[in-house]
Amino acid sequence: MTNKAIFVSWNIMGLGRAEKRVAVRNLVVKSDTKFLFLQESKLRMVDEKLIRKIGGIRRQFDFRFSPAEGAAGGLITCWDPKVFGFERGIIDQNFIALIGKLADKESRCLVINVYGPNDSGERQEFFNQLLQIIKDADLPTVIRGDFNVVRFREEKIGASWNKKAMDSFNEFIDNLEMIDFPMQGESLRGPTSGRSLPLADWTCLSFPWKYNVYGKVCFSFGFQVTSLIIIR
Repeated sequence: MTNKAIFVSWNIMGLGRAEKRVAVRNLVVKSDTKFLFLQESKLRMVDEKLIRKIGGIRRQFDFRFSPAEGAAGGLITCWDPKVFGFERGIIDQNFIALIGKLADKESRCLVINVYGPNDSGERQEFFNQLLQIIKDADLPTVIRGDFNVVRFREEKIGASWNKKAMDSFNEFIDNLEMIDFPMQGESLRGPTSGRSLPLADWTCLSFPWKYNVYGKVCFSFGFQVTSLIIIR
């Protein structure tokens, strides 16, 4: 099984510690990723110095970030400018949506990094915002991240579940004719402590996108991060 991945998405649960940054950099280098989506950075400020630390000295990433509010949230989206030419974007507390051209300079796409709200009252508005952005863009779209909701009860083993939230999530997926790629893999261990680090998932997608987005899971850690790809 290949370790290469065009997209890497990771709920890092805090990027303040050096060992977390080393773990991200090692993953980026190993996977040779072109897009890096991080959730729960818990950082109010992200600068080029930090991006160089997590990208490695031989890799140049462009980036956008959504700051954490207090000690919660925070999103970082990085991409290889040789692969994705950024045109415009929308930055929100719960998502970063970017439109740009792929390396062939003809295929345009929408990529979205999400960290869904835990509050049930905010969740439907979150889905409505994403739905409108995706429909307005009318482009091949990849959504990566942590929606903070599951599609099926069995995905929430040993924990409470919210049927209304599940129904809203499934309706959102159905409205956009999305495909939910299954997750598989193993625990990712910390570089020094041996403790389990937050969930990560790797996905490999074909380039360039034309009318369809084709994809398959190449490697993944954990099972809670939901990976969605629109087929057009």
